[in-house]
Amino acid sequence: MATVYRNLNLLALNGTIKKIEGLEQSVHYDHNTHEHYHFICDNCKRIFDVEAEIAPDIEIKTRAKTGFAIYGHEITFHGLCVECQ
Repeated sequence: MATVYRNLNLLALNGTIKKIEGLEQSVHYDHNTHEHYHFICDNCKRIFDVEAEIAPDIEIKTRAKTGFAIYGHEITFHGLCVECQ
């Protein structure tokens, strides 16, 4: 198992997959590497993709407002999915 997780971490580092943290004791690996965000249901623990269009130009706007050199970002929402509400 250590070899599997080591390889998953290497794939995440080179951008082949995306590592999603924020779950209590586990890590989720996402094969979907296009720009998107995540929603994690606090009840059932399912992870949903959220299209990045909900916050267009967030990096550009943040850079303009703060002057930060931004190399990337991750946004994860937490709450209850439709089925758990």
